[in-house]
Order: sequence, then C-alpha cells, then structure tokens
Amino acid sequence: MSGPDYSTGAPAERNPSRELSSRVEQESRKGAWTSTVIPALGVTFRDAADRCLGLIAQQNSTSTDTEEGEARADALAWQWISILDVILAAPPVSMADGVAIADLLMDSTIGLPISGVHGAKLTAFASLRDLMARQAAQDAADAELLSLFRQWVENESLFDGNPLSDEDASVASDNGKRLMLEIAAIPAHTAIGFSIKIYAREHWLHGSPAGQPATAVRMPDLPPEAVEAVFQRNMFRDALRVMPELNALMGDAALPAEVADV
Repeated sequence: MSGPDYSTGAPAERNPSRELSSRVEQESRKGAWTSTVIPALGVTFRDAADRCLGLIAQQNSTSTDTEEGEARADALAWQWISILDVILAAPPVSMADGVAIADLLMDSTIGLPISGVHGAKLTAFASLRDLMARQAAQDAADAELLSLFRQWVENESLFDGNPLSDEDASVASDNGKRLMLEIAAIPAHTAIGFSIKIYAREHWLHGSPAGQPATAVRMPDLPPEAVEAVFQRNMFRDALRVMPELNALMGDAALPAEVADV
C-alpha cells in the first residue's frame, strides 16, 4: 500500500457542499473551520487528527486473540501511523491546527503520557492547548468566509472534470459568480480571511491559465520589475505562507513560497 486508507468514512470522501452550512453553524464557535488543509493529505489538520484518533480507538478495541484480529489491528496501526507522520511533519498555520496537533500529543496511547510526560508538565501543556483553543474560537470570525471559499473551490473544480453541458456550465458559472460576490462582501478579520480575499480577487480579475486547474490564477504578463508585478507576486507569497492550501489550487502554475527579489 502506498498511503493511508481513506476508503471507509474518511474526511477526504465527504461532500462539502452538503455539509458546509450545518457544520459551520455547529463548529465555528470552537474554531474548527479555521483549521487549514494539509496538502499531502487533502484534508484539514482537524479532520486528519480526528481520523487518526478514530483509527487508534478502533485498534485499541480490536481483539488480537486471533490471527485475523491481530492482522486487523496491525493494519489499523499502519494507517494511523502513516497519517500521524504526515500531520507532525506539516507546519501548523492556524491556532485550530495547533489544537489538532495538541490533541494528538495529549492522547494516552500515542502522546506525551506514554513518553513519560506527566504531572505539572502535562498540565502545562494542557493549559497551552486550551489557550490555543480559545484563540481558535476567536479566529472563527472568518469561518463563513473560509466556508464560502471552499464551496467556490468545489464549484470551480467541476470545470476540470468531464465536459459540462451548456446548462450545467451556466449553472456552475452563476454559482461561481454568486460565491465570489459573497466572498467580496464579507469583511475579513484574520490573516486567513485576507489571504482568501487576495486569491479570490486575483482570480476574478485574471482568470485561470490554459491547461491548469480552473482554480488556478493566471499571472498577468507584466515586466518582472514592474511595481504591479512585484506587488502581485509578493502578495501571493504572503497569502501562501498564511494559507499553504492555496498553492495546491495553482497546479503547475504554483509559485515558490520565497519572496522574490525586486
């Protein structure tokens, strides 16, 4: 096997368009929607951590008295270890990402307790986790904006599949415009919100380059030293540092993360 198995109940197979409204209402208070996507997994830190903890619980409840049971427990262990390795290697972007990582590190099966961290040290780490959770709840001010942006990504991705009928293409185009207008109208409160607005504005102004995903942004043909070009490149890089999942939307047109020389 080449990677974690998300074939049964995995976050990657959810249909966000059927879940976004209810989940944003339920989860924005605890900041879950400000958790960012880990590109290597295609799901957020929060969803990946929950998946990992769920697999651990399944492994712990699996009887190993038989060869079949032992094989199932081993398979579950392989899955959560594969996911955990990716999560821990990915730099967190938001406080909600940090909370997800902290939840893994506090787990009694795989986290700090089994490594001998107890007492005051574990209590201090738990307090740090709660601090991040409170900040994540404040960051949820942009939960609706992030939700709309992910709906827009899903809508634009329709153009990357099989050719759409004229009717379906018209509906998708109208939905894309509606979502863009809503994104433009909602105030941004955090760095994530401003990053979304930068990306959405540039896409609306310049469209996507030929041969790239419909979510990619076409870079205007400007002299590299032009002030507008320097602003655009570096605003994009600022946005990508804040929200790395944006670069995954760019396809082969992805920009390097480092700041370009003027």
